[in-house]
Amino acid sequence: MCRSFASGAMIFQQGEEARWLYIVLKGAAKTFRYSDNGSEAVVRLLQSDDILIENTLFPSFATPVYAQTTAPSLLLMVPIQALEAQTETAKILLNIALQCYSEAIQQIDCLTLKTPLERVGYYLLEKHIKKEDDSSEVILPGSKSAIASHLGMTPETFSRTLKQLKEQGIDVLGKQVQIQDMFALCEFCDLELASQCKNYIENNCPVHCTKIQKKRISHE
Repeated sequence: MCRSFASGAMIFQQGEEARWLYIVLKGAAKTFRYSDNGSEAVVRLLQSDDILIENTLFPSFATPVYAQTTAPSLLLMVPIQALEAQTETAKILLNIALQCYSEAIQQIDCLTLKTPLERVGYYLLEKHIKKEDDSSEVILPGSKSAIASHLGMTPETFSRTLKQLKEQGIDVLGKQVQIQDMFALCEFCDLELASQCKNYIENNCPVHCTKIQKKRISHE
């Protein structure tokens, strides 16, 4: 069934039993946890066509995160029982789980090894590479405070970092990010992200191909 959620509505809470698989048909959502001191740590930011799978991976265990809409949203809700006997569905969910795991690894790498500038630059580059159209515009999937939490920094640090990127031709107006130079963010790339970029695949990356090649050689 489909259900409409107002912005800020709780979809499910940490610790509750999984009953539904949620697919974001329209709108946006986030998953998050609270620290012992009550501060919020954003785990994932979701947009249309993304799947909230965290509460269904281990149905016999408590849900590990909270999920909340960040905009008026329409969600498809699939009963967990309907998935149990579906082999093809299980394969799809496994692939999604692997993608979530990959994103978690990237998140750990981002928080422990990158500077604030590198975190924001990598985040915007990832959004730019993964969007379906070839426009220079990227739409941020959540509020700046939610993205700042997701990247492990304060909203003030996030705002200062965006100002730094403006010197490189990155303009931010609300949730709209305009990238004036398609190669402006290439310095923040890595091997995994480069493999998803059509300019790298087509050998049309004048800034970063050399850097990626050096990294590959250094790891051999």
